[in-house]
Amino acid sequence: MQNTERELRFFFPENVPIRICLSLILNGTKPLPLKTTLFQNLPRIMKTLTGLLFLLHGSSPFAQKLVVELYEKQDFVAYRNTSIDSTLMSPDYLSEIDRSKTKYVFDLTEKTSAFFREDEFASMLPIAFEKISDNLLQVQILQEGLIYGLLINLDPAQESVLWYGFSEFTTTVMKAHQFKLFKCG
Repeated sequence: MQNTERELRFFFPENVPIRICLSLILNGTKPLPLKTTLFQNLPRIMKTLTGLLFLLHGSSPFAQKLVVELYEKQDFVAYRNTSIDSTLMSPDYLSEIDRSKTKYVFDLTEKTSAFFREDEFASMLPIAFEKISDNLLQVQILQEGLIYGLLINLDPAQESVLWYGFSEFTTTVMKAHQFKLFKCG
């Protein structure tokens, strides 16, 4: 048995011909010349494997950041634990429109949220997110003892941003009237 055969028999069963083993390793179907050895084709194999790893790593669907800049927003408050829709339809308190600039930077890869108020860094917190439908993303900000987050509609024809917060006796929804959404990465 030649050296090449001994090396390949480590990876393939005895009943598979050596030429087929080499062909499968290097390019799937094209037969290789009989004198070709595994070591002669090692650079080609390494390039192929490196390329595959690069493509697989770069194709992550969550390898991105989502930036939400809020310019005008308004609080809707219900003094009861209820739904977001119920709070928007029938609030017990409706605030004035807040025109202070706030920004969330959601890193969907690292699962973090950076919060900025008037371009000043305010906090960095962990997040969990779920794609509820094709264009609707729910981001839950994970802070002990609090239940809050954002619902973001990413459909260009119907973009919207709602911040929500639930406590034992209150439901708060902040509706963004003027905002910008950016996808990065």
